[in-house]
Amino acid sequence: MHIAAHTHSVRNRVSGGASSGLRRAILAGCRLVVSVAVLVSGCGGAGSTATSSGIASPPVLTVVNIVVSPLDIIAGETALASVAGLDQNGVGIAIGTPVWSSTSPATATVSASGVINALTVGETTLIATVAGKQGQRTITVIPPPIARIDIDPTPFRMLRGTSRQLRALAFDVKARELTERKIVFTSSDPTKATVTPDGLVTALAPGGTTIIATGERITSESALTVTATPDSVATVTISPSIKALKIGETVQLSATLRDSTDKVLAPRPVEWALTGAPGNNAATVSPTGLVTALATGTVIVEGFSEGQHGSVTIIVGDNVDDSIKVSFARPAENELIGDTLLVYVAVQTNRKLVSVSASVGVLRVTLVLTPVGPLCLSELWVGAIDITDLPTGPYQVLATATDITGAHGLGSRQFQRNTRTGKGGSGETPRQK
Repeated sequence: MHIAAHTHSVRNRVSGGASSGLRRAILAGCRLVVSVAVLVSGCGGAGSTATSSGIASPPVLTVVNIVVSPLDIIAGETALASVAGLDQNGVGIAIGTPVWSSTSPATATVSASGVINALTVGETTLIATVAGKQGQRTITVIPPPIARIDIDPTPFRMLRGTSRQLRALAFDVKARELTERKIVFTSSDPTKATVTPDGLVTALAPGGTTIIATGERITSESALTVTATPDSVATVTISPSIKALKIGETVQLSATLRDSTDKVLAPRPVEWALTGAPGNNAATVSPTGLVTALATGTVIVEGFSEGQHGSVTIIVGDNVDDSIKVSFARPAENELIGDTLLVYVAVQTNRKLVSVSASVGVLRVTLVLTPVGPLCLSELWVGAIDITDLPTGPYQVLATATDITGAHGLGSRQFQRNTRTGKGGSGETPRQK
């Protein structure tokens, strides 16, 4: 090292002739030079840059990065943008609060705190300015996906040889109607009725089929009944739809018959019968529709006319409490998906419930309590019933809520089974559940 050699040379020259005091002063000066040289050679560190004079420069904000996740934001939703800074050496550096702006405020705006509000479908660039430096990030506002499709009308009836235009409405997960979405219609049985992709139905032969609307992998179904003549029976509605009786009491049932245009028909012969249900011996029904309660239990009474039928649930017991309100709730009153009936039941009572169940004939399922939010006055109970073995036709789904005293609240709703699939059916391939 040059300094060490110079120090050795000086030491030799000093020892050659200088006095001892002078020698000590010269050697001390040499050691000071060495110390300063070592100190200068050791300066530097992360975030600093050595200059030509050997002094490190402080870190300076050089790059502003904008972080947004996700970059594709659904219209009507919000997201959060943040910034991170880098210095001249690519090392993270603390920065101040950025000033935000959007190149297309009609597409999305950004607040002073970095909250992005996606407004309309399109692209915009977010700009964050900090200490004279700018960062940019392009985001895309995408349309909300379809969550539900409603077919209008549903269900419906048509006379053979007639045509009708259907309408499909698409909604997002927040129940907002979506426009300009591609929805395609199909028919489950083209021998009964055909439908064009845009929903024009033509009735071909008497019977039942299902019109299916599909958009963005979401499907919805509408039941179609094709009748032969304008005055033939299309539906049978039994009233009352549900009745609770005490042992020994009676109730007279009546049947309302309607044609394919939903017009009420003049009285025609109706055949009454009991169908299989828990407590099959709970009641009897006469040829005129008079039901007599015999023992505790539940029966389903059906009325048949010209191949169509309706049903009513009869409950026999001494502990039915009308103060326990049972109704069928949204999002769907009764939603058929393939061979599965989804049931949503709302129960309102002042007493604690022990159980809530739903049944279709002998098919029964225990429902599960589902949170619906603090503002709802009722409890929502949800379950699914496998109806693979049910033939086509209208059915009653019965909901029973039991409280801690053993009292029961009852509710029922009719639904239409239009396509029989699965074992015991017509040989069609069952649809996936």
